[in-house]
Amino acid sequence: MSTHGTGEHHHTLLANTVSLAGDWVASVACVAPSSTVAFTLALLLLFAGLASPLAVVVAGVGMLLVAVGYSRLNNWKPHAGAPYIWVGQAVHPILGFATGILAILAATVANIGNITLAGTYLLGIISPGHTFPKILVWLLSTAVMALVIYVAVRGIRPSIVVQTSIIAFEYAIVILFVILALVREIVTKAAGTHGPSLAAFSIHTSPTGFSGLANAAVICGFLYAGWEAPLVLGEESKKPHFNPGRAAILGLIFLTLWYTFLIITFQGVASPAKILTLKTDVLTYAGQVLLHGWGRLLSLAVFSAVFGTTQMQLVESSRVTFAMARDRLFAPAIARIHPAFRTPWVASLLLGLIPPLALIPYLASAGATTAIGYIISADGLLYLLMYFIIAAACVWYYRRYLRTGTKNLLVSGLLPLVGGLFNLLVFAYGMIKQAHQVSIVAGSLWRCASCGPSPPVLSAGRRTSRRRPSRTAARRRPRASRSPSGSAPTTGRGRLSPAHVQAGGQEMRSEIGAEDDLGLIDAARRAAGHLGVRVSSAVDAGGNLKAFLRRGRCGAGRPNGYHGEGLQCTAVAHRIPTHELANLAAPGDHCSGCTRVPEAGT
Repeated sequence: MSTHGTGEHHHTLLANTVSLAGDWVASVACVAPSSTVAFTLALLLLFAGLASPLAVVVAGVGMLLVAVGYSRLNNWKPHAGAPYIWVGQAVHPILGFATGILAILAATVANIGNITLAGTYLLGIISPGHTFPKILVWLLSTAVMALVIYVAVRGIRPSIVVQTSIIAFEYAIVILFVILALVREIVTKAAGTHGPSLAAFSIHTSPTGFSGLANAAVICGFLYAGWEAPLVLGEESKKPHFNPGRAAILGLIFLTLWYTFLIITFQGVASPAKILTLKTDVLTYAGQVLLHGWGRLLSLAVFSAVFGTTQMQLVESSRVTFAMARDRLFAPAIARIHPAFRTPWVASLLLGLIPPLALIPYLASAGATTAIGYIISADGLLYLLMYFIIAAACVWYYRRYLRTGTKNLLVSGLLPLVGGLFNLLVFAYGMIKQAHQVSIVAGSLWRCASCGPSPPVLSAGRRTSRRRPSRTAARRRPRASRSPSGSAPTTGRGRLSPAHVQAGGQEMRSEIGAEDDLGLIDAARRAAGHLGVRVSSAVDAGGNLKAFLRRGRCGAGRPNGYHGEGLQCTAVAHRIPTHELANLAAPGDHCSGCTRVPEAGT
């Protein structure tokens, strides 16, 4: 059962499609390590020198702490519009709306740069060393974007298959050149090269000390941008309350190790002065030096990575746009789902058209070229800000739950808080050091926010009100109650509380057996509230009762009932045939048929 109601397939994505491995592929592919190393290695060396690996490790740990916060919010509510729905419901609707705009803008701005580089790199593979007309670059970039849109609309399953193929091809080539680079640096010790060293992880190796590492950390905001992609696939993932968050954490662990390995290897293929002159062509040069005559292979790997990240950025931004349109934050037509592929084809098409159109001024004006370059270079700052906001939203949402145990204090409070503050400090430092770029990005944000609709009140379902909430109502939050370890905090309305039922005169506490059932039970509760009925049940596709909810007194013994909001008595059952519902619905002192359900993970 969808939380948006059955029968509304025009507003429902294809559920239970992406596995944990597929979510991990989405996280890694959206970052595209090969291409980002090619484009940022010279900048990292410029700021941090040979201590660049240290900056990469520190930034990766900061991102990993934020990913813990993302995972905890995903435990609460998997959603295609995860950034805006989490912040909007946990903190404030207006801040949630702004976070959604921020997520869409960050991914779309990244794709403007991606397709430009894709066209340039592809032409460089075809004819190395030549300069091509800008109109040809634009036409080829537009063709690449058209293919990206086609794959994105074709379905999430084909998208993951394409991404998996790209990763296999890209990494096979990159690993080959990594081995050749290490042989050149360690075995043959060619002139100008230097092998990996532990000195790369010392702050004293940086020519400008801490300031150089701080500048490199700002670049790392772009380096790691996109790891959160699986979190917007919550409505399409298997085990949606668990897999997307786990995939993001596993993806970041892999990316931190892989980035560190790539940078400490390729920064030694030539002298730092030589690498600085190469700018974004470091891996092109490395391919020519390491495997003469076959150097185009490495450029081809970089191009495949650029294609992959462009496609996943479009998937991510289209899901957020679709979810906001579904909640009437944008025009409802944008929320249309392709009837065969169950993908947000209108949102994908609209967002896919923006990068080629944004590149039109690139053909006509040198000033516009500079402006586009500023926006692209500042894109990492957008991600840093978004990561801080969502990490802070996690801490705020779980604030009353932090005292229930050391584990909850750590994973729901301290780790996301430290990671969020780290990203905020890097963002603030980047704001100071990139004032011109930031002014352009801020202007873009303001124009997007001013031309959009006023953010309505976010509710648990699809229906929203366009009236602004009163100051008191907007800030009112239901009181939290204790829930099982590792699950989201529970509240009186809109979420499932631990069940207190009566059996044999004894009060007993029942927990949900699987968090995958949360959406089903949540929908049943909301439906009962809308209809004003006292009894509701949640039944799975196999006809088995997942939960039975009674509103009011728990039997005749009110003192032994659950004294939550509205005196709600909840009986939770696991795999009970529906013909036994009559036993649960029978009034009296005892709750007949109620059984204790194992806790999650047992």
